[in-house]
Amino acid sequence: FMAAAECMFVKIHETPQARRTYGHCAAYSVDCAYKPLAIGDVFKFSTLGTFVVARRQLVESVIASRGSDVDTVTETNVDKRQCIRPLVEVGELTDDTGGRLKGTSSYILDLNGVKHSTRNKTDIAQRERDLHMVFRAMDAEKMDYSITTDFVLQPEVYRAMLCEQGDSQADNRHLAFISCGLISRIHRLQVFRKTEKLKLLLIGSVLLEGSAEPTLTLDDFVTGEKIACRATTCPSNNSGLVSALKNLQTSLQIVFSDFFGTCLDIFIEQLEGAYRPMELVAADFLKYSVELTLRKFFRVIRSVKSSSIIGFSVEGPELCAQFMTNSFDKLASDLSSHASMVRQDAFFRLRMARMTDTSSASRAEQPSQKAEKQTVKFADTKTDGKVGPVATKVCSGHLGKQLGAVKKDGRIYICGYGKDCTFSHISIENKTDQRLTEIVTSMPSPIKQDLLKAIQSRK
Repeated sequence: FMAAAECMFVKIHETPQARRTYGHCAAYSVDCAYKPLAIGDVFKFSTLGTFVVARRQLVESVIASRGSDVDTVTETNVDKRQCIRPLVEVGELTDDTGGRLKGTSSYILDLNGVKHSTRNKTDIAQRERDLHMVFRAMDAEKMDYSITTDFVLQPEVYRAMLCEQGDSQADNRHLAFISCGLISRIHRLQVFRKTEKLKLLLIGSVLLEGSAEPTLTLDDFVTGEKIACRATTCPSNNSGLVSALKNLQTSLQIVFSDFFGTCLDIFIEQLEGAYRPMELVAADFLKYSVELTLRKFFRVIRSVKSSSIIGFSVEGPELCAQFMTNSFDKLASDLSSHASMVRQDAFFRLRMARMTDTSSASRAEQPSQKAEKQTVKFADTKTDGKVGPVATKVCSGHLGKQLGAVKKDGRIYICGYGKDCTFSHISIENKTDQRLTEIVTSMPSPIKQDLLKAIQSRK
């Protein structure tokens, strides 16, 4: 074991094992001030990734050069099977193993290959996945409050710490939590109000796709105007998306590191600044592109084991913030070029059309069953001479297409039956938003939420 010029020489008893290695303290260097073990004490330690091995001639030369200051034990008879003496304080008693194999130890392994010893042996694999984002993107000073000494994530304790530091004056704050003064800007976000929301951010569960696990979306960082998602250019210059990105950047700065404080400034400036090179990008395509970039960023930070895969190191909060900056710089470059933007927009429209066709084909596989479920009774208009409604139910696909509604999975509303649809195809022309709201209110909850959101965006 070596720290600068201070050395402790260890004589290993046998070949190092996968988890633990046995040995005894053989000697100390002359200028070693801290000597935790006595010469000859037997102890065990977590197996290191690299061992520096010295031959006997080197040991003798060290003794000769150090003189009497090096106190060494040349020979020690050791039982390789079991230590007959109790181990010193740095190890553990071989007889007190709690029913597990002697000499084993539990540890958390991060994505960089560093081992973190822990006494808690429960759910180690899950805890490793939960802590990958923290190990890579969080400052070491903040990490002491977000996880326990046994490396268990504690989101509620950390949330309380952030709120406490945010309510304190700058002079009374911990140096690592100076940025908590920005919580007043985003105090309405659920990330700082609900523990489960903060936990999703801590584990990097943001914009997960194709998974039933809970996840954060861009809408979770909206505090004012909603994000526009129409197939046309946003008339308000994407102010809703800009606000969400600013809130996300501030949240990353407060929760993880101050290095994230300016990682999106250049991209945001190009969205709302004087030049605005991306002002002709359709609102739905712009939102999709931002979500795709964020999805890749969080996936890389929480799961990629080697920097050779992405060609960029993310070992530390500073490099993680730089990776986010580089990702959004590339996105801005692609969308600022008209030719590149048109090509990517066309691919996006093709992808959406394929998703719509796939959905329509799956619904048309069983037309007989659909016809039975969608049977509609028409009103009898001959008895009283009054014109009644054409059908008792309104086609949500046809109505949603006119309103520009989008489902939660990104698919656009469309009616796959056309003239054969047994539901009523109403037109939104000459209908007020209040009347449309009354019609939509009677629909099922998931459809109703999407259509009401589309009606609200019209306002």
